[in-house]
Amino acid sequence: MRLYLTRHVRERMEQRAFTRAEIEQVLQAPVLSYPTPQGSIQYEGTFSTGRTLKVWVVAVEDESGQVVPKLDPSGRLIVKSAAWKGE
Repeated sequence: MRLYLTRHVRERMEQRAFTRAEIEQVLQAPVLSYPTPQGSIQYEGTFSTGRTLKVWVVAVEDESGQVVPKLDPSGRLIVKSAAWKGE
């Protein structure tokens, strides 16, 4: 999966102790996803530890009015933030 990780999410990875691989896992097989009022799509994935990681990607509205992930000029998904649920 091709991702662009913003500086913000890279800082959060260090602060909140999660990895790029965990972000990828959530995005590949989310248990929940929905658009947010802030122009994002929020994805959630639960791990075997019982912890749930929330991942936000930049979104746009397509021609049909559906909210879809926005890709950068190189075709990468733009991940803007992430956090463990409840933290």
